[in-house]
Amino acid sequence: MVLYEDMRWGNRSLDFDTKPLIDAVNREDIWREVAKKIGQEQAIPTSTSRGIEKFFNGLEFDPENPQEYLKAAIINN
Repeated sequence: MVLYEDMRWGNRSLDFDTKPLIDAVNREDIWREVAKKIGQEQAIPTSTSRGIEKFFNGLEFDPENPQEYLKAAIINN
């Protein structure tokens, strides 16, 4: 989400390829493996996403379609 906020605020290009960076830092494989090793398999979420997030201003962020969020966000300077 922070990457998309950077894009929204002009700190990154709107065509910035987020996938390689997200894949490098979001090491879900590590925490899932550890959860299994410590007997916490029941605590492992079935999905990798928190789903659609709705914000106080009515905007929604769908991790499956982040470009819609970027197009909908209006910034007033």
